[in-house]
Amino acid sequence: MNINERLAQARQAVPQLRPAQAAQATQHGALMIDIRTPTERQLEGVVPGSLHLPRTVLEWCVDPASGYGNPAIQGTDHALIIMCSEGYSSCLAAQSLQELGYTHVSNLEEGYRGWKAYGLPTQAPSRPPEQELSGRNPPEPPTPFVLHKPPLRYWLYRLFLRLFA
Repeated sequence: MNINERLAQARQAVPQLRPAQAAQATQHGALMIDIRTPTERQLEGVVPGSLHLPRTVLEWCVDPASGYGNPAIQGTDHALIIMCSEGYSSCLAAQSLQELGYTHVSNLEEGYRGWKAYGLPTQAPSRPPEQELSGRNPPEPPTPFVLHKPPLRYWLYRLFLRLFA
């Protein structure tokens, strides 16, 4: 199996959420988990209320039996939305969490860039990269927001993804 086949398999197994769907889910208690590197977060920004669990330590941080579990994860039935930059790595990561027994895990289909293109709130990280404790920090401070119709830049972003992906 090659990586494209693996990704296609993960996309079939993991529910895919568009930015507006993910935003609604977070407003109803789902936790957005950002698996990007601290450098990516510093350069691009973060989703308010998201929890940073880098991909390299994700499974350890969600599993309380590992001894490194993040207290923001409330159990295998907690609704989790996994986010990377564009939705590829996060889809594979979400499938890994399903294999660990997490029953309500989904993928932010277009990643952070799709969230931002949709016009949903973003902010600078609350901690500089050197203060990041790999997967041990609390979630970013939340910001209330109202969903609206997506701006033109979102549709252009989706068109770009379809043409060049």
